[in-house]
Amino acid sequence: MQRFCLFLILSIPLLASAQVYKWTDENGQVHYSQTPPPEPRTVEAVTLPKSSTDEATKARLHKIVEGVNERREDRMQANAEGEEAVERRKQIEAFCKQARKQKALLQSQESVSAQQADGTLLNISDEERAERLHTLDAQLAEFCQ
Repeated sequence: MQRFCLFLILSIPLLASAQVYKWTDENGQVHYSQTPPPEPRTVEAVTLPKSSTDEATKARLHKIVEGVNERREDRMQANAEGEEAVERRKQIEAFCKQARKQKALLQSQESVSAQQADGTLLNISDEERAERLHTLDAQLAEFCQ
């Protein structure tokens, strides 16, 4: 978009300095064109006034380009934030799924083992089971609906 605006700004003087022809057809209709009429006619070459790109116009066009750039940056930031929010939501959903499975296992009457730092498995006590259930309940309440 910025390139288009720049192209437009730079092409204004070129368009204003182009040769324009004026002629009247047999029906009395007046025509304006950048090329002479196809048939020999009385043609008047019209000279358009030179475009003066004054400072006020330049400043106005610069402000437009800045506004376009700001809106584009805002859209890009919103997209990035949206992608981050989606990724965060996926992580939370995965956590909640795993936490619910752990809670179901802890609430079952089956014996539950925990892997120790050295890789050995050790059955957890009833107190530790209750503590882990309490922690999972708090996490589920905070992060999972």
